[in-house]
Amino acid sequence: MRPLFALPLLLLTLQAHGAEPQYLNAERDCRVADPQPQPGLSVTWEGACKDGYADGMGVLRWFLKEQPHGAYEGVLRAGLPNGPGFRLNPDNSSLQGDFVDGRLDGPGVYVTPKNGKLSATFRHGQPSGKVEFTYNNGDRYQGDWSANGPHGQGSMQFALGGSYQGFWLHGRMEGKGRILYPNGEQLDGEFEQGHLRGAAVPAAEPAQYTIKREKTGTHIPRAAATGLSVPPQLAYAQLTPAQQWTVKQPYRILQEADEPPYPLAGTGALVKAFLELPRKSPTDGEYRLNVLVGADGKCDSAEVQTAPTPALGQMAASILLVSKFKPAVCAGKPCAMRYPVNFQLSSKPN
Repeated sequence: MRPLFALPLLLLTLQAHGAEPQYLNAERDCRVADPQPQPGLSVTWEGACKDGYADGMGVLRWFLKEQPHGAYEGVLRAGLPNGPGFRLNPDNSSLQGDFVDGRLDGPGVYVTPKNGKLSATFRHGQPSGKVEFTYNNGDRYQGDWSANGPHGQGSMQFALGGSYQGFWLHGRMEGKGRILYPNGEQLDGEFEQGHLRGAAVPAAEPAQYTIKREKTGTHIPRAAATGLSVPPQLAYAQLTPAQQWTVKQPYRILQEADEPPYPLAGTGALVKAFLELPRKSPTDGEYRLNVLVGADGKCDSAEVQTAPTPALGQMAASILLVSKFKPAVCAGKPCAMRYPVNFQLSSKPN
């Protein structure tokens, strides 16, 4: 089963709904609302005080056992955010907009800990009505929303290619909808849990594969690439249905008869090309890249998302640009889509 688009949307507020706020005492006997009462929490306030409460424009900083634990910059009234402000939460998520009694109310923006961005109209701290959400992988959604993600009528533009417009249920395509493939083909149908109703969905086969450097020299450290989810030596047609399904997981629009782009000789050929390059500096770390594979199988561009260094990222991108791929197949025809390359490289002493 494909994973939900569920977003763990914990909108931390400075006052529990319907509850009397608790307060902490800042400097100068100036009280501010306590967002999450717990032992060891303290606060500083840079701003004016009125009748014993923080009041006006200023900066709040929370500390848990003397370590930074979130902040707020904006307008307070009687110790509670009331007016325009910016809240940084302890998990590095943030809230920006107009606050009423400590909760977002009106147009605002919530940024998740992993830099997803939700723009919405908030009511009592929760998004209401239509929203716009950009996922950290580049997918973009517009439409109805619930705490678990897209819910109701909405459209999603996928970073790897293509789009879907129709009904959603808790983050999955559910009900009547339309897929628009990158090659202009479209598919209308009834969807269930992200697939056309009645589609055969193979059981997942979670696995991890490793590729090791085949030859070493005096100045070349041993190395291995990990994090590969299907047998790296096999072409797409040689994979089992379940393994092919694993490869298709990032492609939300691809259905039972569709195919993603894939390296002609398997993922191992790509990774080995990088492992065999001699280098003088350590290369350990995570590599995440997206390569745009045209309908003719040629690589048009490569985007580096994560690499140990910019130079190593460009080296990996160069390898991808000269690699050979089979194109994606969308509704029976070749189409251009992006192929994600993700692996972890570690060096070991000889």
